[in-house]
Amino acid sequence: MCLTTNHGKSTHVVVLPQPLRNVVLKLAHNHSGHFGAGTTRAIINVHFTWPSLYSDVREYVKRCKTCQQFSKASPARAPLSEPELICQRFEKLAVDVVGPLDKSRQGYRYILTALDLAKKKFFCHANAWLLSRRDSS
Repeated sequence: MCLTTNHGKSTHVVVLPQPLRNVVLKLAHNHSGHFGAGTTRAIINVHFTWPSLYSDVREYVKRCKTCQQFSKASPARAPLSEPELICQRFEKLAVDVVGPLDKSRQGYRYILTALDLAKKKFFCHANAWLLSRRDSS
């Protein structure tokens, strides 16, 4: 038994012997929702303690196969590239298709849109740039 203080409140906890530590680690981490080291340590600290608790929990969580597999760690980002210099109008366009939409009175369901990357002007001429005048479905 050991007396610990947490936020000014004294409680008794068991100093856990070495053979039982992995069982408690497994219960506190695996069966409580695979929380991180801090939360797992807090769960254990409610009833137990031992000298290497902090490092044992950190290592257990780091080696947990489920946590490694489903970790939300951010993927490596691609390095930034130099922006391409576009000087002439209509030198480079960004083109997209919008649809299928509800049919217009003329029966159109798709719109072709374009953005002039040099001048940042958006073009959308529905009557001239429809991909499909009538939807066959």
